[in-house]
Amino acid sequence: DDHHYCEEGGTAQFDYEVGCDEHKWHTVHTVEKALYYMTMVILFTFLMELIITMWALKPRVFFRQFFYVLDLFIIVTSITLELVF
Repeated sequence: DDHHYCEEGGTAQFDYEVGCDEHKWHTVHTVEKALYYMTMVILFTFLMELIITMWALKPRVFFRQFFYVLDLFIIVTSITLELVF
């Protein structure tokens, strides 16, 4: 069997194909990685914008504004979910 799976150094222990075959789906992996990095760049850009806004307004004023807090919650949750899953 000449297949190479994503796990480095590992071999398939099953009678059927499992995992991802790097040779067969290389373009999908490349696109997925590119989209992941683009997502992270966009999310961290928004996070930096909110941190600068918080610094400019001072935290007391920033956290009194519902939409700033909601935006911060959404961005931090999105970053966390991207990193965990």
